[in-house]
Amino acid sequence: MDITKIQMEILKRIIVTTFSAVIAFMQPVQNAVNLLLFLFAVNLLVGIFHDIIINRNRFQFKKFIWACVE
Repeated sequence: MDITKIQMEILKRIIVTTFSAVIAFMQPVQNAVNLLLFLFAVNLLVGIFHDIIINRNRFQFKKFIWACVE
């Protein structure tokens, strides 16, 4: 199935509209979301450093991905 130029333009508009709606919806709670993202990043980094320094384990990308999913 060949996607025409018009179909790509429609898909692009749908993606942009959806993204804009999500951003507008999240705008009133932006500070709380930023704080949660910051705390998530700090928790992730502390967990990685704890595993490397205290437990003397090597960095494992698979473990990192599972920590992000949690």
